[in-house]
Amino acid sequence: MTRSLASLCSFGALFCGWALLAPSVVSAQPTATFQPFGDRMGTIAFTTQPLGLAECDIEIPIRFTMLTTSLTTRYLDMWSATSATAGCQTGMTRSSSTSIACASVPLTGNAFTNAIQHDLNVTGVQLFGADACTGLTTTKTFFVFDTVSAPDTSTTFTTYATFTISIDSQAPSPPTIAGDVAGDTTVSVTWTNPSDIGTQGGVAVYFDPGGCGGATDGGVGGALVAGTVPPASLLVYQQHSQSITSASVPAASLGWPAATYGQRGAIAVTVLDNAFNPSLLSNVVCADHVSVTGFWNQYCADHGLSLADCTARYRGCSVGLPSRRTDLTMIAALAAIMGVLFVRRRAR
Repeated sequence: MTRSLASLCSFGALFCGWALLAPSVVSAQPTATFQPFGDRMGTIAFTTQPLGLAECDIEIPIRFTMLTTSLTTRYLDMWSATSATAGCQTGMTRSSSTSIACASVPLTGNAFTNAIQHDLNVTGVQLFGADACTGLTTTKTFFVFDTVSAPDTSTTFTTYATFTISIDSQAPSPPTIAGDVAGDTTVSVTWTNPSDIGTQGGVAVYFDPGGCGGATDGGVGGALVAGTVPPASLLVYQQHSQSITSASVPAASLGWPAATYGQRGAIAVTVLDNAFNPSLLSNVVCADHVSVTGFWNQYCADHGLSLADCTARYRGCSVGLPSRRTDLTMIAALAAIMGVLFVRRRAR
């Protein structure tokens, strides 16, 4: 299944470059780049941010350029090895029935004619095999050839390009939320990441308005259960960012109207590891919608003044009663004079 263009470009392009060996059947040094897809961000190589479980069945677009121009049909032939020094560029190694160093990668859509650029879509299962998508972590180097047949094992063709990719299909452990949360326009959720999270790929926040004594049931959590896969329908917020331990969730995302307080519900999170594998659900805590007023707002309200009138009268940097203004500078001067008098009196 290929993701739509809008989905592919939603989080920016990922372009990775690799050292390439000089081919004998092309006129210039070829290149290979991954095109944007899924939730991939920035320019992080797949050795530091591996493919994850989601990429096992999602087609990954790889663009090959500077191919051989020919009116006859040509093919991209791909082989994998556990090491960049496996010797897959040697035809005899690839064709050897006793060699286990190089394995042919089954491809579809690998034929092209009279083109110097060809986009090839492959899945994680094609690249790494089904076993790599059952909770394993592995790294492979891929050798790609520009050939007249596929797969080709003759010694006629040399390495077209090589690149190294890692895959990690194992989910991380669940995080731990520090405790119950509350907020006004936003609710800040803080958690402790598990030790196997790596540099992390983001967070997903789930909210159940019927939990924590809501109308649906009286139990904490309700439909959210720690250590399980959360219902997709309760997802209210996502953030893709590395090394985060907190998220500010808009109250509107929780269904809380502005300036209307007293609502509560259950909230929990899952975190994503380097390969964007989601954890199971964290512990479930309660979230309350409360009014949050700053000191200056409360000060003005206590003196019966609107915020605008209060700010205009006291300029936001004075203290005192509304009937008598006392500047901070005057208070400081009086304090200094009293200090001097006190010291002199003690000296006597």
